[in-house]
Amino acid sequence: MVLADPAIVSAEGEHSRRAGAELLVILGDIQKLKRGNLPEKQKKGLRDRISGTLSGLPLLLRLADEERNRIRSQPDMDRYRRLLAEQSLNDLTTNLKNLSRSYPFRATGILPATASNQLIGNALQQHKTLCAPCHDSPYLDTERPAYNLFDQAQELEIREFAARMVVGVRGDATTGLDNPFSDAEIRSLIVLYRTTGNSAQSESR
Repeated sequence: MVLADPAIVSAEGEHSRRAGAELLVILGDIQKLKRGNLPEKQKKGLRDRISGTLSGLPLLLRLADEERNRIRSQPDMDRYRRLLAEQSLNDLTTNLKNLSRSYPFRATGILPATASNQLIGNALQQHKTLCAPCHDSPYLDTERPAYNLFDQAQELEIREFAARMVVGVRGDATTGLDNPFSDAEIRSLIVLYRTTGNSAQSESR
């Protein structure tokens, strides 16, 4: 794995960015559940992922508040998990949207997504090495498929896709499982996935 240059951290700090990104991803996952057109196995995977994220969110929000030098009362995550278990998805969405307004996803250094041809070429090489084995031909008969990134980039609103790139990419033992990409590399990957389409995907195989 090629280690990335240090990421450009937003003025609010990386915990604040991650908190905002996690909330945006949870809201996107809830919308998938509300559409109801997924296999039951994948619905379970989404519910488990949302519940797990909610469990770790209080610590992340506290760290985000420390970065901002502020004190806020913590949301009732037990109540949020009950709403999820009861499938009260509209109420859960309303609560999380209100929380998201207090912890917005700041995509400084990532959006707007622009990149030179050279950076897009580098992104294609990174995709081939790190992403293609799982994402180009995803195995869908599982609770949490590694969806095709070219397809997702077209289907999702760009801020949600950027948030998923921030929280969903993991490194290996050498990086402490942190996201191995810099902001510039994530930005270039987003351009690759959103603008080059099937031709780049065919080239990655």
